[in-house]
Amino acid sequence: MSNKTSKRAFKKTRMTRFLARCRRPKPVNIETILDGAKTRNLDKFLTDHYTVYSDVAWQEKIQLCRDLVEAGYLKAQFKEGYDGKPVFLDGEPRITISGREYLERLKQNKPWRRFLTGTGAFILGLLSSFLIKWLYLLVELFAKKHGLK
Repeated sequence: MSNKTSKRAFKKTRMTRFLARCRRPKPVNIETILDGAKTRNLDKFLTDHYTVYSDVAWQEKIQLCRDLVEAGYLKAQFKEGYDGKPVFLDGEPRITISGREYLERLKQNKPWRRFLTGTGAFILGLLSSFLIKWLYLLVELFAKKHGLK
């Protein structure tokens, strides 16, 4: 295999990984689980993300669903495995009224989170720019003082 071919293969795999990251579905969190239950496709949403049901990540998401049931935000039944842990959602999970209210609160707070994150990034950029200019000025002064320039 020539050097040119290996570079091309490396670029192709890097591009493939990048495109796979771009096509990634929504992350599974409290908001997306409640939204999936609201639109009545939670089971499909979860199985689109995970196909290995004995996986630790799958168990964490099912446990998150169980926690939402215990908190009263979700109504669902679970099929349990041989070890007593929930494995699948049984039937069609539904969102409760308190779950809808909690989901609305989460969605209302989202613009503020985006605004605060963007503002923080902007301020951090300004501070880093100021720091670089200040360091450049210090280097210039040091060079003039010691006759290096």
